[in-house]
Amino acid sequence: MTPRQVVDYLERSGIPKKDLADRLGITESAVYFWLKQGWIAHERQCQIQLELRGSGLRANWDDVPDDKRPLAERAA
Repeated sequence: MTPRQVVDYLERSGIPKKDLADRLGITESAVYFWLKQGWIAHERQCQIQLELRGSGLRANWDDVPDDKRPLAERAA
């Protein structure tokens, strides 16, 4: 999932970014940082997927830069 997908879902659902940040145990500024950097760490994507069950958001290694993935998950 991309940061834009997460933010779009939150806006459509009327969920403040702060609420998601609190549920994830992070600061709201961390959510804005995802937007700035353009990606969310896979582990955090998994946590978001669990927190936002039913949202349709799914963790995806393809949305993580290749150099930030473990060797086993890097593109061949």
